[in-house]
Amino acid sequence: MTLSQSRVGGAVGPAALAKALDPSGPALRDELAAVRRAAGAIRHDRVKAWLSTTSSALLRPGVTVVFGGHFSSGKSTLINTLLGRDLLPASDYPETGVPCWIRRGTRDGAAAVTDNRTVPLELTRAAIAHEVSLVDGDGEYRRRPQKVRRVMVTLAGDRPADGVTWIDSPGINDTATMTDRARDAAGGADLLIWVVNSRQVLSLVEQQFLAEHVAVRGAASVLFVVNVFLSQDTEEQWERYRRDRFGPVAERMRQATDWAGEEGPEIHFLSARAAGAQAGGFAGPQLGELLTSLSSAEHPRIAATRLQRAAVDLGDLIRTVDGWIGVERDAADDQRRALEVRRGELDTRRRALERTLKQEVRSAFARYRSTAEACVNPVRQSIDATLRRDGHYAEVLRDGLVAVAERLAADVVAAAGKAAREHQHSGPGSDVEAKVTALLRPGSITIAVPDTAVRKGKSAGGAAIGAALGSFVAPVIGTVIGAAIGGLVGTGMSAGEAVKADEDAAKANAANACRTAVAAMMAHEDA
Repeated sequence: MTLSQSRVGGAVGPAALAKALDPSGPALRDELAAVRRAAGAIRHDRVKAWLSTTSSALLRPGVTVVFGGHFSSGKSTLINTLLGRDLLPASDYPETGVPCWIRRGTRDGAAAVTDNRTVPLELTRAAIAHEVSLVDGDGEYRRRPQKVRRVMVTLAGDRPADGVTWIDSPGINDTATMTDRARDAAGGADLLIWVVNSRQVLSLVEQQFLAEHVAVRGAASVLFVVNVFLSQDTEEQWERYRRDRFGPVAERMRQATDWAGEEGPEIHFLSARAAGAQAGGFAGPQLGELLTSLSSAEHPRIAATRLQRAAVDLGDLIRTVDGWIGVERDAADDQRRALEVRRGELDTRRRALERTLKQEVRSAFARYRSTAEACVNPVRQSIDATLRRDGHYAEVLRDGLVAVAERLAADVVAAAGKAAREHQHSGPGSDVEAKVTALLRPGSITIAVPDTAVRKGKSAGGAAIGAALGSFVAPVIGTVIGAAIGGLVGTGMSAGEAVKADEDAAKANAANACRTAVAAMMAHEDA
């Protein structure tokens, strides 16, 4: 596969995508503010950190190339060959148990990094082997590699290229720990050089490992190097293998890498052991040149890998946010259902409270009707005692009705409070009784008291005056009483009889005024 055939994934490059994902930039300012409002500061900070990490990874300087493969596939030998130096331990047994990071520097150096310190090393194969070799001379697994996290090697040479880090990772399918370390190393790769043992072309374990890696990093992130193990490290054996085996091995690898698409994987052949022994042959220089060409973060293959990883990270972020939204939506649905239940309960209690209140108010108004109607009695008694024409009787009647209104209001409010407690509602406010009292208090009341003139003797003139007087006072005290007074006058009556007639008329007027006021008071029952 040529470089132009690598999967770059559209016209958007890493730099443009990094700018778009920069949480401090204008593109996402409003969206992040919305996240803070909707999801809170903690989730906002998580999204912001996620975007910042993804954006930074797209613009990360330098290139990381990880050499991976089945244990004893020849990874360390291949790197020694490419470096032209015998630094990394290699054997037929699983050898590398610790990732070895190799970078260019101003001078040679090495160090072992543990959880709590960095230990300087001699830059020799023996010193590095002491830190990374899994198996001792007796074939027993060593404990030292379990404590070392990585070995850092700095070389003052032309390889790796400036800004490029090569990582020799542990082989897979040895132990679970080594496979996990290999997976961690591959996870940070811009390019994974998968070294294939020509004697065992892509085992099922390798196929599964690569499929998982490609799902995150994309097919462009993997480049295959078939390390050819020759029976004799000669040009003749190499040419024979190239003629007879290149095609079948490549076909076998295409069948095992269906994720590579129709174009198939990019495959290179090399005999690491032979190339190390005889510099300049066995495809060693060609692979070295290829790796040199892949030393820039702007290379299409490297860009495609980073874009693919960013896409996966963003997919994870979207699923996480969708999960948050789902949780919030479920919580909102639960709250909505709870509110509906609560609303139903409150509505039931409200209707029950209304029924109780109507019953209590109706009962109170019924009780106080007769009491209010009896307010006319003191007026009648006052009229019997002294006949006055100064509005006194109206004041007596109104004072009595106001007292009834206040007692009725107090009873209504007390009944409302009791009903509210029974139905688990809040009771009336402190100002309710005053409002109810004001509503029930009667307005102005007028009671007319007639003043009948006395005439003696029965005559036609007296009858005419009596009829006229009866028609005059009828609108005030009633037609029947007015006519009676007129008749009395017309026929002539004594002073006592005239006073008695005025008292009866005043009592009748008081009764009418009381009935009118009580009716107005009782009309407020629904209110």
